[in-house]
Amino acid sequence: MRGDDEAKLLRELAEGVRPRPFVLYELIHEDDEVVDAEVCVWGLDLTAQRAPGSDDPGAVFVSPHGMLGNADSAESTLEMFALIHDVRLVWL
Repeated sequence: MRGDDEAKLLRELAEGVRPRPFVLYELIHEDDEVVDAEVCVWGLDLTAQRAPGSDDPGAVFVSPHGMLGNADSAESTLEMFALIHDVRLVWL
């Protein structure tokens, strides 16, 4: 395999399993209208790297205030925070 072909193959393999960065924003409401948003947590979704049947976390996250945590995925992180905040998931 030539160097260019090898580099392309490795890049494609890495892109298929790379962690996906995300952020959860908490929406700020005033008189039932969204007027602003603040970062609730930053995270990495690792579900593409997790082996089937694994108990490893699929996502890890940290808040701007230093809270650390993990969940099954970015989507489950959203579901967890949506219980107490009005949040939106944005893929970076």
